[in-house]
Amino acid sequence: MKLTAVFFSTLIAFAVASSDEANAGSCSNTALIGPNNQNYAKQGCVSSRSKGWRSSHNCADKSVGGKAYLCVQNNVTTCISGTSNVKAANLENGDLGSIFLPVVQTPADLLTTQLNMKVAFFILSLIALAAASEDEAQGSCSNVAKIGAKNKNYAKQGCVNTASKGFLSSHNCFSKGGRAYLCVQGGRTTCISGANNVKAANLENGECFI
Repeated sequence: MKLTAVFFSTLIAFAVASSDEANAGSCSNTALIGPNNQNYAKQGCVSSRSKGWRSSHNCADKSVGGKAYLCVQNNVTTCISGTSNVKAANLENGDLGSIFLPVVQTPADLLTTQLNMKVAFFILSLIALAAASEDEAQGSCSNVAKIGAKNKNYAKQGCVNTASKGFLSSHNCFSKGGRAYLCVQGGRTTCISGANNVKAANLENGECFI
């Protein structure tokens, strides 16, 4: 930024003090910027966007639409970025200045970008779902009361009123000899059957059965 400011100040001083404006505004580029040169890419000076050599005024013309201008003076290379800055540079002898137009995405590029965004959103959704599932699996059951004496819906799995030991964590249920565990999550009731399954459930506040 400081180099560019000094560059512009020098140009203005020469323009005011000398009638030989062409000499003050001459670039000494000897070749177009190479395809592997990315030193000025952030400012917009890249080989793929070059439109050859022109004056800065013609570069900034609406019919051309130049947004960046590469100029070599006294062995110092400067990429002038922005239409207004390019126009104000007042660089003549335009056969020695490289101009660059802004990158425009093709329909294929836009499609690729949209697909990448959709894939990223899908992956983030999966991560969020996995995290939510993990939190739910390791979280608390929302049982509000012990299983009723007449409720035989989970009798085959071992969740019956007569075998209840009250509300415990699944780990403590296993430690106390529990063989079944009733848990309500998201409005869904599940009876976990088998001591090893109870231990592995990693749940809190469910009902334990021996």
